[in-house]
Amino acid sequence: NSIQAPPVSVYKAEYITDLEITAGVNDEIVFQEINATGGAATMTAGIDVTGSPYTDMGDLSRAIEAAMETQSDLNGNRIDYAVSYDPETSRFNIRENGASLNELNILWDASTASAATTLGFYPLTDTIDYPHSAITIDSQNNILDFQEENPLGTFTTLQARIPTGTYSDMSALADAVETAMEKVSSDSGNTADYSVSYDSLTDKFDISGGATLTSFNLLWQTGNGADFSIGETLGYDMSLEAICLTLKRSIRREPPPPFRLRLHRTHTTALISWKKRLPRP
Repeated sequence: NSIQAPPVSVYKAEYITDLEITAGVNDEIVFQEINATGGAATMTAGIDVTGSPYTDMGDLSRAIEAAMETQSDLNGNRIDYAVSYDPETSRFNIRENGASLNELNILWDASTASAATTLGFYPLTDTIDYPHSAITIDSQNNILDFQEENPLGTFTTLQARIPTGTYSDMSALADAVETAMEKVSSDSGNTADYSVSYDSLTDKFDISGGATLTSFNLLWQTGNGADFSIGETLGYDMSLEAICLTLKRSIRREPPPPFRLRLHRTHTTALISWKKRLPRP
């Protein structure tokens, strides 16, 4: 076939840039972990060069992540890292996937074989500060009032008490909230199965589940324990009641972020229905 105009692709082409990682040239990342007790450990992660050239930036991200976690394990910290690549901005992101560290320093200029330039970083030290290494739950913020609606339209108002203590692992705090909610739900006879999670990338807690229910409502304002609610600690806007549908049509809405865990803004998503007001307990 011959045409007089240049051929035009039917779909968008996928643009891939190969990145060469060479041993002793650009395969090292020197980083320092500072934990909650102030202990510091400096180590060097060697990126796997057997996968080079890397045409898939996801593969390279995973190789960096694995190299850093291996060194962290060897030093006893066992930090879980999250390394990602954004194809729209052509940028890599390196961070802890959790809340065990107080500080992470990536010393791009500490090795003559630094991967900094290859990955698009300036050959300087990047410091990621995690000052929210712990959240304390005590008698002033350990209550979660909520209301369950079963398929028969019966409403039950419940109060979960979160175990007090200092939580340095946000996932552990999420698990404690989930367990407390499920216990009181089971005691009431509804036996709802909840899912409470923490996303370290967005610094958000999420409460969902209750599939055996028609809805469950988080009573930040009207609960009997509102003055001692855990809501603000989890990043919820306490001026809003969260009506969470489980079986009906719903939309996802993010309340305004009123709470800051020092450097990291936290707010929590909830499934908000179109109900205008809650029934009285």
